[in-house]
This record gives sequence, C-alpha cells and structure tokens, in this order.
Amino acid sequence: MDLSPLRNPILDLRYLLDRGYRRATAIRVVGDRYRLGKRERNILLRAVFSRLEAGEHRRRRVGPEEAEGEEVVIDGYNVLITVEALLRDEAFLSDDGFVRDASGVYGKYRRSRQTALALGEILGFLKAHRARRVIFYFDGQVSGSGELCALVRRMLREAGLSGDARTVRSADGALLRNRSKILATSDSAIIERAERVLDIPYHLAPRGTNLRTTEG
Repeated sequence: MDLSPLRNPILDLRYLLDRGYRRATAIRVVGDRYRLGKRERNILLRAVFSRLEAGEHRRRRVGPEEAEGEEVVIDGYNVLITVEALLRDEAFLSDDGFVRDASGVYGKYRRSRQTALALGEILGFLKAHRARRVIFYFDGQVSGSGELCALVRRMLREAGLSGDARTVRSADGALLRNRSKILATSDSAIIERAERVLDIPYHLAPRGTNLRTTEG
C-alpha cells in the first residue's frame, strides 16, 4: 500500500508523539489540519508511533525460528485480516516494524475467497517453522466466528498441525492470559504487555508483496 500521500501527516504526527502528545489528541490535530477522512485517520492510528513506543515494541519481537517446538497463540482476526490485506496490497509497515492493514473491517468481518488462501499461508508458515502447537482465538461476538473456527480446525488437521481454534469473549484477554507463550498479533495493546511477539504477516510479506513503509 502506497502511503506517500500521507507523508506530511505522518511526519507531523510522529513529531507530536515524540513530544509527549496523547495519541488521540495528536491524531485529531493532524487529521483536522489535513482534512483527513476516517480511513486516513485509522492508518495514522495504526502506522505511526513515537520513537520510544516503537523501540519498546521492537524489543518484544521474535523471529520465526523461535516458533520451533513452541506453542504459538494467534490473535485470529488480527492476523487473518492482515494477511488478507497483504494479498490485496493493502498492508503497510508501521514505525514499530509490525505489518498492519488499513481495512478497518474488524467487527464486520466476512469470509471471502481469500480467507482459505490467507489461512493456508499462515498455517504453511507455522508448519515450515515447526511450531509444536497452534491455538487461534477469535472474538465470539463477530458474526461467523464459529464457522471460521470450524474451517481453521479442518485446515489444521489437513496441514498436520496440532492445535485448535476457539471463540472467546475477548481474544485480547485470551492472548494476555498466555503472555508467556509466543503471541502472534500486531495489536499494540497486546504487544505492550507480551513477552514474545511473532509478526506472521511480516514474514509472509516478502513473497512478492508490495509492502510500503511509513518512511515512504
């Protein structure tokens, strides 16, 4: 995804965050100045961090080799939606080095032809890196979560991976209860409290995906 049209808003927001402005206030100021719409403001929210925040997030990142012999706990919708965005060239590399998407579809997620393809990419990655067990958590209040879990379970069996897919009241809460394990997510609120975070979309991106960064 090309972020060059947002270059000046990104620079301004980064400047304010580095000087201690509250994120919501800074985004409002920058968004109002440049007359940005909801989608552009959502991109700023997900893409831009102060140098301090970015550094803290980067310190929690682990490489795919860390997955070998480990249980990987996956923020289901977060990772799935981001990989689907990669397939559509609608993802970007944020200041903290995590890949995120601009779709803003969370809570309104609908399965598509890309769903199985994205899940196949995720599971293929985890199998290649010899994860011992894989657990997906999906927010149960999102329509279709039960059916999606059934699809993931079937694909886990077909891939020969040990694991499960579960609907829960709060995927964030479920991940944080497993914070000593490897967590797969790009959710900042989880990253800040996790011990080890694996950014699966980041490692899938080099497969021909045109991934742009906030430095563009």
